Amino acid sequence: LQPLGMDSTGFNDNFKRIRKNRALGYEPAEDSDTGDYQTAVSFCGGYGDGAILTTIGDLFRWDQNFYHNCLGDGSPELITQILTPAALNSGEMTNYSFGLMVRDYKGLRLISHGGAWAGYRAEMIRFPDQRLSVICLANLTSINPSGLALQVAVLYLSDHLSETTSAAGAEI
Repeated sequence: LQPLGMDSTGFNDNFKRIRKNRALGYEPAEDSDTGDYQTAVSFCGGYGDGAILTTIGDLFRWDQNFYHNCLGDGSPELITQILTPAALNSGEMTNYSFGLMVRDYKGLRLISHGGAWAGYRAEMIRFPDQRLSVICLANLTSINPSGLALQVAVLYLSDHLSETTSAAGAEI
């Protein structure tokens, strides 16, 4: 994270620690017909999925590294490897590559990754050939960041999209 200048990203290794500018995750309150909300709490600390805290600014720095790599020796080979989908033992190709989904969406190459944990929701989509990325972070379980990010991208890319998409690229 340091080589990319992602100073606001780190592991939530102590869920009790107060973190500056941290948003809490929320969910509809149990047995509430009034529209009340409650905090969605994860008592997990440590490492792995659900344990990374970040910001839009740091995710932008992460995104920009796919265009101008500064990790390792700075060569584009690292990015090529990260974006190369895996093959199954049968030889069939997947759309999964080092934690990223790589597929076609209405004729355009789309790279994405999203997540959900304890009231938090996230999606980051990239149309690399058009140099458009959309990052959506939310802190309410009922928000669909994948759909919102795609809606924003479609607004910007409407002149570039074909009417059809492959089965693998039907939805984020």
